Amino acid sequence: MKSVTLFLSLLLCANVAFAADADLITKIKNKNAEAKNITCTFSQSKHIKMMENPINSNGTLYYESGKMTMIYNEPKDDYLVINDKQFVMMSRGKKLNHNVKEGSPMRTLRNTLIYCVQGDINAIAQECDATVGYEKSGNLHIYTLTQKKKVPRGYSKIVLQFDAATLQLTKMVLYEATGNYTEYTLNKQTLNTTFKATLFQVPPAK
Repeated sequence: MKSVTLFLSLLLCANVAFAADADLITKIKNKNAEAKNITCTFSQSKHIKMMENPINSNGTLYYESGKMTMIYNEPKDDYLVINDKQFVMMSRGKKLNHNVKEGSPMRTLRNTLIYCVQGDINAIAQECDATVGYEKSGNLHIYTLTQKKKVPRGYSKIVLQFDAATLQLTKMVLYEATGNYTEYTLNKQTLNTTFKATLFQVPPAK
């Protein structure tokens, strides 16, 4: 009888914990949706298995209504632009215009990046067919999204850290199937400013 009672108690605790986690996921999404737009500086660290040291860079991230632009200070002239129809990167002088048609891997990547900035954990899990893990560490809410199936390309795991007070994204780590990973650290966000209309357009060639 005692074992049955213990089992029921553990099951109740698990259900309560699951409900609390689901409520927090919704709270993070709703809090971030309050912002009309976001501006923040960031640092980026690319870790490649074949290299002893990471490749470091930094710049400023801009987000508004499902569009995102990252303008790099280092390397200078690098950028990433995501808008309704485009996903374009300039990386060390090489321009990459990704295919974002329905069903393409790069469309999934584009959507995933947007959902990360939006703080939409459930949307990321659905887009990537991933499981969701959670832990609380100090003043951080940490979510780990892991692909249910092995993927030949793209991200196999995503780790997101949110400030417990503001519920804003502070760190994003994207793990590739190859074992390489990229870590983005986002600094203090400025909300609801005015952007130029051209900010989310691909810059003209120099």
